[in-house]
Amino acid sequence: MNDTITDGVSALVLANGIMLLVEPMTNPNLDRRAFRSVGNSYEWAHLSDVQANDVRARFYGWASKELPASMICKARNIKPWNF
Repeated sequence: MNDTITDGVSALVLANGIMLLVEPMTNPNLDRRAFRSVGNSYEWAHLSDVQANDVRARFYGWASKELPASMICKARNIKPWNF
């Protein structure tokens, strides 16, 4: 995995080349979420699961077509989008 930090949002690249966006830490006691684009929506996984299992991490379907508000303006600075 490759990790690039940009203004609180992390970009992880998995072994298969998929890029994930990791939400900024809002509470040190909670696990952060990693998001991947699937079509026109996003799926998420626990960051600890992604770090431990890379491409075998379990992703959960998420109906929203937008990232959480804490990530929107920060995530736009991460390029290229490798989804």
